[in-house]
Amino acid sequence: IVEDGSADGKTVGGDSALTGWLLPEGAYYLKDEVTIDQPIVIRSKVTICLNGKTLQSKAENKPVFWIMGGELTLTNCQGTGKVIHSHSLGGRGTGVQVDSGTFNLYGGAITENIADYGGGVLVKGGTFNMNSGTIAANRATIYTGKGNGGGVSVVDGGRFTMNGGTIGGTSATRDYNQATGNGGGVYVNGSTFEMKGSASVAYNKAIKGNSSGGNGGGVYVKENGKFIMHKTASVTGNTATNNGGGVYVSVSGQDSKFEMNDNASVSGNTTTGNGGGVYVLNGTFNMNGNVNGNASITGNKASQDGGGVCASGGTFAMNGSSKVMNNTGNGVYVIGGKFTVSGAPTVTGNTKDGDASNVYLTGSKIYITIGGKLTGDKGSIGVTKRSNSVIAKGVNEDYSGKFSSDDKMREVKYEGNQLVLAKKPQPSEHEHEWKYTLSDDKTTITATCANTDQLCNNRNGGNVTIEAPIDLTYDGKGKTAKVTKNNWKGSAVSEIHYYSYVNGNCSKIDGAPIKVGKYMAEITVEDATAFVVYKITDGTTEKIP
Repeated sequence: IVEDGSADGKTVGGDSALTGWLLPEGAYYLKDEVTIDQPIVIRSKVTICLNGKTLQSKAENKPVFWIMGGELTLTNCQGTGKVIHSHSLGGRGTGVQVDSGTFNLYGGAITENIADYGGGVLVKGGTFNMNSGTIAANRATIYTGKGNGGGVSVVDGGRFTMNGGTIGGTSATRDYNQATGNGGGVYVNGSTFEMKGSASVAYNKAIKGNSSGGNGGGVYVKENGKFIMHKTASVTGNTATNNGGGVYVSVSGQDSKFEMNDNASVSGNTTTGNGGGVYVLNGTFNMNGNVNGNASITGNKASQDGGGVCASGGTFAMNGSSKVMNNTGNGVYVIGGKFTVSGAPTVTGNTKDGDASNVYLTGSKIYITIGGKLTGDKGSIGVTKRSNSVIAKGVNEDYSGKFSSDDKMREVKYEGNQLVLAKKPQPSEHEHEWKYTLSDDKTTITATCANTDQLCNNRNGGNVTIEAPIDLTYDGKGKTAKVTKNNWKGSAVSEIHYYSYVNGNCSKIDGAPIKVGKYMAEITVEDATAFVVYKITDGTTEKIP
């Protein structure tokens, strides 16, 4: 390590009596690749430019940098500078440990480190400001029974402000951090983590290494922890093998919460358990939409339930124009706790097993709380409830139009200060109203439904035809006309009536005609009559037109 501005390139030494090499106040840069066997201890104000070089440690279970009350600013002016542990040389530990004081990261990569807590950075009561750079491919593993915070672990009242940069990788590189406990990207316990600007926690993994692990693929927030997202900060593409693919919230205390503001997003995260985007066990989760943007939870997936959000306990509030959309495994799955909506939130386009499933209320005593005036679009919050019909109680205004039923056989109604899922009135069974028409030759009656209720799916009622007998030669037997029904659905067809037919005059006869002569046979359906005229001869067959 060379002191910046040192013309002779003087190497700066340390105090071997300490637990590491104490670096005096000043500005430095790496002239060559550097390997150390003890941590570099920071107790004053120090700036280091990695200069595209690699600083690696072969110390076991010790950080590369150990900040004890001082301030370390890490930059990188060219290439890809790295802070790593050399595993081949037996190195193991976090990249940077902040016991007190401040760590400012402006460039370079903290990578390939393995520790019990905070594979990349461990903040214990101090402050970490990340403005740029990358924390990737680090691991928190249950090597000695821990394993939380693959990328960063913030504990003991520490504060982590992420103004930019990436914790994890991209969809192409997938240089993810990994925890075999909780918090693949970031683990927060009794501390504060705030994301601003375009900061990203992406493509990290929380893998279940014991009975309580595998939660919070991107971020895990516990006890008196606080996690706040602003601007276009994102938690994207992370994976959990238990619950909370993107974020897992289990906090307590008055100021403890998870909050999304502006255009902050949780998207594309997955879990084999519940809560693809967010899992809320305890505490408060607020989604806020305002003039600066719409906080959103989109495109997440849960193998079980709560593709967008699984609210197991605590309070989940959607305010302003916040959105939970296009998630798989329900949009918002409410098991317990309190789900509140106000403003113009949207919960649509979410599915479960291919069917619409937006807000899923699981129990008979689980309701939506209307926390303020609703101003959103018609049907902007889809709802499913199986146990009973009431979805909201104590409602002082008719907001039924702001909701919609995922089950198309139901609709949301406002009844007695409640919003309920009521069965839609089913249309009465369609009754055909037949209209009968005659063919041009008057032998066929056709039935067509004339009912205008728009419920008829087949207006064709078929037809019925009367025909002359085939054998019209006198043989002493009655010559019976033939009636043929083709898919007939109309009213009953009368029996055949016969008439003698002389000089255009008809006289009714009993039964089918026998004697030589001219006859008419007819059938009637309501007000329509079809007929055929024929002649019985003494030796020739003739059909009378």
